[in-house]
Amino acid sequence: MHLATWLESLRPVRAKLLTPLKDVYRNGQRRETERSLATDILAEYAKERAEVLADLLMDADEKQFAVLYPKFKEHGDRSVSELLAEIDKRAVVVKDKMVFESKGTIVEGDAKVTTPSGALPAKRFEVPLQGGKNLPADDG
Repeated sequence: MHLATWLESLRPVRAKLLTPLKDVYRNGQRRETERSLATDILAEYAKERAEVLADLLMDADEKQFAVLYPKFKEHGDRSVSELLAEIDKRAVVVKDKMVFESKGTIVEGDAKVTTPSGALPAKRFEVPLQGGKNLPADDG
């Protein structure tokens, strides 16, 4: 009920609050109400910082995206360059660590992928991903 008052009172220290709020925002183990509140506060405190909003959008679920994107979009062309910079960040290469390996043979009845040259057989692998984690770059 008093969120607007708290937001205004804490505005002078908002930069110090961004990191703990981001932690709550990204933590799927937290209650939805906590994550929603963190999202609302981040949208307000980071609305002038396209680079922060771009970073947050990379990990947003549907509800978080709906809150943050309108603030992000207000930055116009700058928002596009910030989002592209976030996407282009290099992944951290983890030496001698297998991140994903799955072997399979394409057989009759497997799913098909539609391409300009027709439907091709394909194998589907589910890969669990977690926000805030980097996958190793493909060196090949």
